[in-house]
Amino acid sequence: MASEMVTNAVRHADTGCWVLVQLFQGIDFLRLTVTDPGSALSAPHLIPTQEQLGDEAEGGRGLAIVAELSRGRWGSHLLLPSMHRAVWCDVDAERHAPPHVFPTAPGQAEFA
Repeated sequence: MASEMVTNAVRHADTGCWVLVQLFQGIDFLRLTVTDPGSALSAPHLIPTQEQLGDEAEGGRGLAIVAELSRGRWGSHLLLPSMHRAVWCDVDAERHAPPHVFPTAPGQAEFA
């Protein structure tokens, strides 16, 4: 999901080349937020059907993937006064980390 959201940010932001990715932990969920400089032309949106997208399209499915995997728990908003755009999604949190990941410090992990 992070890859789809970051790809959208890079492809659709009006100016600048920065993207901020944040992961927040709630009691029973994780929230992934991707912030970018935003677009004056449009807000993130789902393309409603495969027919509208077309079978040969190379893009346009990213937010549909995010919506499906987050069970519809996603959205976007403008951050004022900067007009930066934040897109977020929530996913259920696991009670324990997978056995092959050993967190060592924020932003770092060792893989077995």
